[in-house]
Amino acid sequence: MSKGRKQHQHQLFTVTNKDGVIHKTGIIGPAIVSLETQSGAKPTAELYSSYDTGEYQSWGAGNDQPKVWREKIEKSTTAYPLLAKLVSIMFGKGLYYWTETIDKDGNISRDFSSIAEVDEFVSQNYLNRLMLQRFMDYKFCGNMFCEFILSTDMSKINRLNHLEAEFSRFGKIDSTKSNFENIKYTGDWSKPSDAIDIPYLKTSDFSIDTVKSKFSSKKKFSMHSALPSPGRTIYAFPPHGAVFRTNGWLDYANSVPEIMNKINKTAADIKYHIRIPYNYWLLTNPEWNTLEVEKQNELIDKKLAEIKDFLKTETNPEATFYSHYATDPVTGKPLAGWEIINLNDNKKKDLYLTSLQEADIQISRAWGIDSSLSNIQPEGSSLGAGSGSDKRVGFDNQINASYADILMVVEPLYFVGKYNGWPSNLKWGFLHDVATTLNQNSTGTETK
Repeated sequence: MSKGRKQHQHQLFTVTNKDGVIHKTGIIGPAIVSLETQSGAKPTAELYSSYDTGEYQSWGAGNDQPKVWREKIEKSTTAYPLLAKLVSIMFGKGLYYWTETIDKDGNISRDFSSIAEVDEFVSQNYLNRLMLQRFMDYKFCGNMFCEFILSTDMSKINRLNHLEAEFSRFGKIDSTKSNFENIKYTGDWSKPSDAIDIPYLKTSDFSIDTVKSKFSSKKKFSMHSALPSPGRTIYAFPPHGAVFRTNGWLDYANSVPEIMNKINKTAADIKYHIRIPYNYWLLTNPEWNTLEVEKQNELIDKKLAEIKDFLKTETNPEATFYSHYATDPVTGKPLAGWEIINLNDNKKKDLYLTSLQEADIQISRAWGIDSSLSNIQPEGSSLGAGSGSDKRVGFDNQINASYADILMVVEPLYFVGKYNGWPSNLKWGFLHDVATTLNQNSTGTETK
């Protein structure tokens, strides 16, 4: 990289808030943003996605952003199944490689012949499982980390390990102020000092010479992959990130089951409302006004026990609720009779269920899964009318729209191929059986 280009990409800056407390200092560009406060207070999650602790870059104000997101997903009967289904759709029949050639007329030919060294690398590193792990991290929190292990003579990359995104953090800033020294990795970020350091390779430094000179003593290094995230210079913000907002759609959807259970419990505990004319006690007990309150309550409880015994059955053991209402003795109108009202919360339930459907639609939309594949459709919708064409088209569209995602997931394999000297036209992707109509293919399926 030329000096002039480096100066263009990375410019020092300082931003101070109106009170002169929070300073945002670092380098404009794809590498660093560090935050410091004169008072030592940490910036809030609403202001910044990360801040520099000196030893590592916090992911969220509490350094627990991916954990918070995961826990919300795990509570959802919609988000997690949709996420797993989307990963399965993109993964298809698993990881495949091929060599691709374009002739002078622009025609593309693909050769799926085996390459012994590549096959051995795929087998030794359990790449199908590793790709699933990367897919899941990508769809959970939009960031992926991996570790490369070099051979003793540094001539080959022998191993590729998955690093859980939730346990990974960018480390301290290096002496050039344009990169991170390492990725810090631990399963318990309440004890940051326990994190191990894995030297970090910046994406723009994908050079064999850089690797051999920079990591000769460690013989290992790490990489971060993510869809480009404008304005986020450290951890990428996932495209579906808005569903995680406090009191957003995912929080709402997760709260509905609890609300519905409370409604059901209330409806079960208070099944009947018994309305009693208050004058009833005076007319049936002439001495009523002379009785002590305790005696009055005793007579009321006795009468209510009779009513409750009458209403209660083995299949209907609900409790009851009662209240008095006054009558006007001046009008001379007949005394109103008792009322026993069966309480019903169906309207409230219907309201929550309808809004839950909208929440599910929003969650499905955020993850970008076709409605015909998610089985979540707006009320009254009948896409495809049951013919199956909607699912076939939806599946094809889902695959065709996932190339950028797949490129991010398999990104480390292209560097392995470059470092290990594999064919330069070697491509990586995932094989799918695509359903076709019988008039197109007598078997009804086609492998693409």
